[in-house]
Amino acid sequence: MNSTKIFALLLGCLLMARVRPSPAQEGPAPREAQTAEPEPTAGDEKAKVVAKIARWRDNKAAAVSLRFDDSHPSHILIAVPLLTKHEMVGTFLINPGNGTYREYKDKWETEAIQGGHEFGNHTMHHRGAKDDEEADREIGECSEYIWRLFPGKSKLLAFRSGGGTTWNIKRPMAEYMQKWRLVHEPNSRGVASPDAGPPYVVNMQMFRERVEQAITDCQWVTFYYHQIGVEKGLNISAQTFREQMNYLRSKRKEAWFGGIAQVHKYQEERRRAKIAVQEIEPFKIKIDIACETDPTLYAQPLTVWARLPQKWPLNDIQALDADGNPIPMRRRSDAWHEPMLSVPPTNGTYYIHVVDPLQGRTPPKLPEESERVVKDEATGLEATICKWFDGRRAALSLRFDDSHPTHILKAVPILREYGFKGTFIIIPAGASYQKHKTEWEACAKQGDQEFGNHTMHHHGAKNDDEVEYEIGECSRYIWSLFPNKSKLLTFCTGGGTTWTMTKPLRYWLDKYHLDPMAGALSLADVYGGRVKAFQDRLAIALEKGEWMRTVYHQVGDPSGLGISEENFRAIQEITKQHTGDLWVAGMAEIFKYQEERKASKLSIRSLGERRVEIALTCLTDKELYDQPLTLQLTLPTDWEAGRIKVTDAGGKEIPTRAAAVGGRPVVRFDAPAVGGRLIVTGG
Repeated sequence: MNSTKIFALLLGCLLMARVRPSPAQEGPAPREAQTAEPEPTAGDEKAKVVAKIARWRDNKAAAVSLRFDDSHPSHILIAVPLLTKHEMVGTFLINPGNGTYREYKDKWETEAIQGGHEFGNHTMHHRGAKDDEEADREIGECSEYIWRLFPGKSKLLAFRSGGGTTWNIKRPMAEYMQKWRLVHEPNSRGVASPDAGPPYVVNMQMFRERVEQAITDCQWVTFYYHQIGVEKGLNISAQTFREQMNYLRSKRKEAWFGGIAQVHKYQEERRRAKIAVQEIEPFKIKIDIACETDPTLYAQPLTVWARLPQKWPLNDIQALDADGNPIPMRRRSDAWHEPMLSVPPTNGTYYIHVVDPLQGRTPPKLPEESERVVKDEATGLEATICKWFDGRRAALSLRFDDSHPTHILKAVPILREYGFKGTFIIIPAGASYQKHKTEWEACAKQGDQEFGNHTMHHHGAKNDDEVEYEIGECSRYIWSLFPNKSKLLTFCTGGGTTWTMTKPLRYWLDKYHLDPMAGALSLADVYGGRVKAFQDRLAIALEKGEWMRTVYHQVGDPSGLGISEENFRAIQEITKQHTGDLWVAGMAEIFKYQEERKASKLSIRSLGERRVEIALTCLTDKELYDQPLTLQLTLPTDWEAGRIKVTDAGGKEIPTRAAAVGGRPVVRFDAPAVGGRLIVTGG
């Protein structure tokens, strides 16, 4: 393998530390559940690793179940489509022997089941029982009917005997529930129209308060419904129902919307489970799960949550089963060091480890910093590779997330006023981008701004195929806008999105030549004092010679994570005052310069009294790393800057520009990162 390809692999290794989106750039991490209930938790103190069986699935703060009684037509016609659209599971307590069910039997047994919803036992006819024999038949036939609809699934079902029915039985209801594998849910709240009154939930304020309380207390709450579409008594209007579901959808990051049997099973499995974690080698942990529940009834996957040290190369981690086979791992972009595994509620062993991007190969040695400065003793000419382009003291990038309309309509024109280049992390399939697609593509054609990959839809991915599409298709789209340009792009998964994959993210970063962005200073007005915060942080960057990264959302609209136009312009004015010392460029440009310089070195030899040969060697892949490097010549005292001539190996003259550093004259020029021989002639 040639040195450029080897070094391309090395860069993947070097990037491992550039892993996680910082809270400043992506917003607050999800609230961890706080509960007095003991949690099955284990830790390896030496490795600083913690693992636990999450309180609720996906480590959500609460569980919310939606129960629908009596097989009303409005359940299959209104509730099922809306819940399926919102990816929420409903529990439908059906009466298979009643006309209300039989009228829409085909829909119930196709659309509801295909939507992933849960059926519960509400007895065959919802009429109670005159004796124990009829009770057994009413309950048992309903269970058996549902079991036939879900072959091979757990037989444990949610149950209600039916409001207003009479049960003239001698045996306790608990015996029937045990025989037919039935469970009740706790903490139910009926939802009804305003005239129903207490104890029902009769308005949106009460509904919101109950959900918020469940989230605060890390508890499970169930809302149950009767007819939808008639606002009277125990029924509610279709509009109110849609408002409630839309509100719940806004809480999907905090609440698990599970079926009653699902949540019950999770609770019981977790109560009887134990967990142990141990670091068995550097960057590899072993997680052991023990669970005593009956697997024929309790088959709801448990969520194993781990907190890894942030020093781990987190873009390179993968989960394995006991046999070493990759298994899906879920991660939130704003808690990238906290992976989650869905595991069966049985005894099992799992691993989380770092995949070596070099596959055991030894990376080539990078040049030392001293090799980027050379001096010809014969003439006294000194050459160096500048830390930043054009010898600037520091670098600044302006990143814009989410393809907000204000970016193309307001931010781009303002940046052009100042002559600055921004990096626009776009979502090509998003509604905002599509609405202004013509303007975005015209911007790309003009070529004065940089585009980055924010995935096609900004909604994460549920499996490897979706990861491939979301990341790959976005890259391909951007490549099509910038033909014949480097395919290396800046990348961000998207704030608050969840990603499920069996491969390390590094696989896609390498495949699509992506740089995962490090943390950035959010300039959203909501954080307060953003202009001063920018000014203070810029002073530090200039003093230390650092790369300062900033991130914006909507511009000209201070709501949410936006910034007012006044503050946005104030920040650009501050930047303008420092342009002599500050390189304002696209994030990919700055990243490429940084990595090219790390991979470069100089050598020098005298060719005569006023003639010197400088050899630039750079190991980066020239197809990806095309940002010119700035070389600076510190001149001997008897050389004149205006008479310096630099030519490449083919004799083509390279433009130079004069400057002064510390009172001494210098000459700067830009050289392609491919390297080569350069001839300097003094005068």
